Amino acid sequence: MGLVLVRAVIREEKLSDVLKALVDKGYQGATVYRVMGMGGEGGVVKIEERLHPVLIPRVVVEVIADEKETGELIKIITESARTGKVGDGRIFVIPTSKTVRIRTGEEQ
Repeated sequence: MGLVLVRAVIREEKLSDVLKALVDKGYQGATVYRVMGMGGEGGVVKIEERLHPVLIPRVVVEVIADEKETGELIKIITESARTGKVGDGRIFVIPTSKTVRIRTGEEQ
């Protein structure tokens, strides 16, 4: 089994719910950053006969885990981030060959 990077693009207002759910299930490591994007909500508006992209604020939550934990992570994030409305987000699972702890040089 290898490592995966689980990257979830979610609504900003759901960040606390997602982080709490991850911690409650024993996941203590996560990286979070703010992004702007467009997707299912439309992402384009018409102003003065021209189309303009509209970027919506979102948050990305990233977790490194063993590949066997992927299903559990997807379930935790999906259940805690879902509002049932267009624009709830998307989860990406990315194979990762290794990680290196900077402090110790430990490889995984």
